[in-house]
Amino acid sequence: MEQQQQQIDLSKTTAIVCDSCDGQLFHEALVLRKESRFMSGLPYDRTVPVPVFACMECGTIVEDTIPQPLKELLKDTSNDEHTEAIQ
Repeated sequence: MEQQQQQIDLSKTTAIVCDSCDGQLFHEALVLRKESRFMSGLPYDRTVPVPVFACMECGTIVEDTIPQPLKELLKDTSNDEHTEAIQ
């Protein structure tokens, strides 16, 4: 079965621009989180990849692409280097 693609009129959209450098090209990046085996119930710890988009010019993460629970965790780590990417 073929899936229909929704037609989007790009003239009715707005550009997303990097807050840090005004760049308009982005790439998919991953924020990696480690989940304890005690939380997952698995016999081992696991790495959980969280997809986000980051500016190709300066690396700043587009805040709208960060899931809300992760956004709160990143803001709580104010001395961490990825906090700079979302402020």
